[in-house]
Amino acid sequence: MFERFISPFLDAVMGKLIAPLLERIPKWALVTLAATVIAAAVFAIGFAVGGHRAEPASASGSPASTSIGGLDLQQYCVSYGYDHVEGQSCQAAVDLGKACDWQYKQSGLHLTFSMNDPYSGMCFTPDQTAKGGIRDMFGYCRVTFPTSNEVRPAVVDRMTWVCQAPIDMQIACIWQYQSPKMEARKEGGTWICVK
Repeated sequence: MFERFISPFLDAVMGKLIAPLLERIPKWALVTLAATVIAAAVFAIGFAVGGHRAEPASASGSPASTSIGGLDLQQYCVSYGYDHVEGQSCQAAVDLGKACDWQYKQSGLHLTFSMNDPYSGMCFTPDQTAKGGIRDMFGYCRVTFPTSNEVRPAVVDRMTWVCQAPIDMQIACIWQYQSPKMEARKEGGTWICVK
């Protein structure tokens, strides 16, 4: 139904406007214009489909990659202020006196456990006045390690508080080799970086 109305309109436009214009343009100019439009269309389609330069494919069909080397996770963790690496997390032992100072906004406090329970700690002033426990260990870890989005408090070895953050191996590869085009892969139980 739509075609019944639009077809006469297109015929009129072609007959009265476009056809006379085309007759005035030299044939060589029309050929050049057509070739330019076709070349631009082919380029646009190629760019939309590919979008980047081709890379050599490996036997599996994915782009070839080169192993650059392993990861020094200890140095990675230390660079962010942690003490050590444990498994796939950066960790730092919590200075419980500093955590008490942060919790109660004063200095010189220390923590004493009342029993063999990591949650039984009580903060005391130097003259042994009890202030209370550490209610926001999560907040203390966040303030102490502000660049670690996923930092969390944890208890290890039954009585030791730590702040820990999982390691993003991709970011660790980028950090170590100073290249944004790195990828972390686990091969034979060991993390390596490939480019």
